[in-house]
Amino acid sequence: LSPISRNEYQGMIDSVGFETLINKRSSTFRLLSENEKNNINYDLISKYPTLIKRPVLAHNGKMIVGYSENKYSDFFS
Repeated sequence: LSPISRNEYQGMIDSVGFETLINKRSSTFRLLSENEKNNINYDLISKYPTLIKRPVLAHNGKMIVGYSENKYSDFFS
């Protein structure tokens, strides 16, 4: 897989928000320095793509992040 582009990253932030997009429960996040945790940006996401919550679904201009059966059924209806 190729890394997301800067525009795709910004689109995710614009669509779902930074707090929703970043996986603060991941082991990768826990290993970051305090400075990195407070300054997550595209370059850091490119270096550590597991900082993004998974899965990310995009459809017809909408986006959801993380798994939720209820969200999925609403998302595709």
